Amino acid sequence: MFVQRILGRHRKLLSSIMVSGAIKGFGALFTFLSFVAVARATSVQEFGRFSIAFSLATILSFFLLGGQHRIVLKYFPKYLTINDEGASARFALKLASRNLMKFIAAGALFSVITTLVAIWLGLEFSTKLPRAALLLTLCLAMLMAFAEFMSNYYRAKGSLAYGMLPRDIIWRLLICIIFGVLLFDASGLQFRANLVSSTEAISILACLLSLAIVSQVVGWIRSLRLPSGVPLERETEIRSDYRRSTAPFWGIALVWPVQSQIGVLVVGYLLGAADVGAYFSAQKLSGLLAIISVGINQAIAPKISTAIAKENFSELRHTFAISCIVGGVMSFSVFAAYAVLGDFLLGIFDPAYSKFHGVLLVLSLGHVVYNVSGPAALLLAFTGQERFVLAITTGAAILGTIAVCICTVLYGVYGTAGAVAATTLAWNLTFFYVAIRYLRSTRKISNE
Repeated sequence: MFVQRILGRHRKLLSSIMVSGAIKGFGALFTFLSFVAVARATSVQEFGRFSIAFSLATILSFFLLGGQHRIVLKYFPKYLTINDEGASARFALKLASRNLMKFIAAGALFSVITTLVAIWLGLEFSTKLPRAALLLTLCLAMLMAFAEFMSNYYRAKGSLAYGMLPRDIIWRLLICIIFGVLLFDASGLQFRANLVSSTEAISILACLLSLAIVSQVVGWIRSLRLPSGVPLERETEIRSDYRRSTAPFWGIALVWPVQSQIGVLVVGYLLGAADVGAYFSAQKLSGLLAIISVGINQAIAPKISTAIAKENFSELRHTFAISCIVGGVMSFSVFAAYAVLGDFLLGIFDPAYSKFHGVLLVLSLGHVVYNVSGPAALLLAFTGQERFVLAITTGAAILGTIAVCICTVLYGVYGTAGAVAATTLAWNLTFFYVAIRYLRSTRKISNE
């Protein structure tokens, strides 16, 4: 009865979640197919190098964002509620955009210097990642940072589908098409392998992503050209909000990709390209479970921000409950499918990867807990507890990295998966417990 009552009163929210879920669902399908296509188009060694480069790009992209994508998602809906014809929201966008460009420029410079120093010192992965791939990885990371910012900006404006489609669907679909054309042998109607190197694969992904988001970038530039004059008092308030939130949101946004991708880098360094390709395939398949929660959060984040700004705590509690219910049902369904079909799905990447079915299930278990916990970390970050979230995620990332290194040495890829899953489970349950306590306290405030 409780579940039916909540779901019945929030049909609009459910429709937004369904739209986001549908886009993320197709995105997950195209993600799977795109990585399968890359795996089929490269050798085992080259796919291992591609796995490391893509994981590095993912981590670096969130480093370059500086948390500005989260800031836009939190504050843009809040300032839209102010009755000033959107001037405050436009100023907030311009400030976040300027900060974004500063972070990307500084981060790119830091990355180039670090890469040059590493090359000069002779440091390299056991897979010997080509130097050209390092430069292209930086270019891909910059494009991924822009794509993430564009997605959050348009979702904060209320354009959910337009915010998600270019990166989640169009980019991945283009990858499938291009690599499908490369793989297809017109004479024998067979698939061919070893067609491209890891460097070429990264360059193709970067070019296709730039094509996918160009329309979003044009619209963003046009928005920046609109007048945004606000009173000095309002400008001071917005700048203060940004200064207070930038460091915590930057850390929060960076820790999650580090936590999720560190296993790929550790396996690549300690075990070599063959094992990292198998682990990367299992990690990406299990990561499709995380897309469930990401899709739900993308639909409800602006609603959480608005509910907090209006102090509508009843709406806040119901939104959190709905996300936990939907996320739990969907994640258990996918986990059951992996339990039955996991070895077959891994075999699509490479027949030798089928024996890593256990790795897939262990990694997926951590993502199930992540989905069932709902938007706990997002809720705490949006209610002024971002420093607490940063402390927990940073501690989990440090301890998790140490555990990953030790377990990888002792137990191979299974140890890597176990350490990553245990870390994910620990910090998500911590956030869920604190979020439930906060929501219970809001019930007391509502009763007063």
